[in-house]
Amino acid sequence: AARACFIARVPGSDLHMTKDKEEKDRGQKKKRRRRDSSMSFSNFHLVQTIKNSPAVIRRKFSKDKTKSLSHGDPYFKVHYLGVEKIYSLQVEQTQEIVKSFLQSYQEKGCKDHALVVRPRYLEVKEIVTGRQLTKTYLHDIAYCTADSVHPNIFLYICKRKGQLQCRVFLCNKAEKAKAITGCLAKSFERAFTDWQE
Repeated sequence: AARACFIARVPGSDLHMTKDKEEKDRGQKKKRRRRDSSMSFSNFHLVQTIKNSPAVIRRKFSKDKTKSLSHGDPYFKVHYLGVEKIYSLQVEQTQEIVKSFLQSYQEKGCKDHALVVRPRYLEVKEIVTGRQLTKTYLHDIAYCTADSVHPNIFLYICKRKGQLQCRVFLCNKAEKAKAITGCLAKSFERAFTDWQE
């Protein structure tokens, strides 16, 4: 009888232990799910916070705004430093102009501008307001280049009312200044081809 009782108790004991283990496992799984859910929510919240941060919104707005100003034509985000009279096409004369504009920029700063390359002209617009600051027809441009001393500077020399002018732009990197020069060269080629036809 003792043996029978023992045999009867052992399966019950195993069953009781198995149930305890299952309940424990279920509890651990619930805790893991809650923790994972909490982490997922936390990660989601972090991503949303970053997306909605003022800096990201400003960057996205600025990019969309610049694109809307171009109407599909090539455009470049730059700082338009200004325009100065010049008396020849010698590039050496531009060095003092560039130096002066850069010094003024470091002291006062400058707004963001969009330099838009149209099929027949260049225009500079304020990104925030969309106001056009300058408009230069391609046939009035005598020379354009990325500055040799300051490679992140793009400039062009144009003729306006019988006077040569040098317009200077600050780019965030040298590659952009070169890209603007290349883009403008292609526009000259297309305009010349159209004129021949």
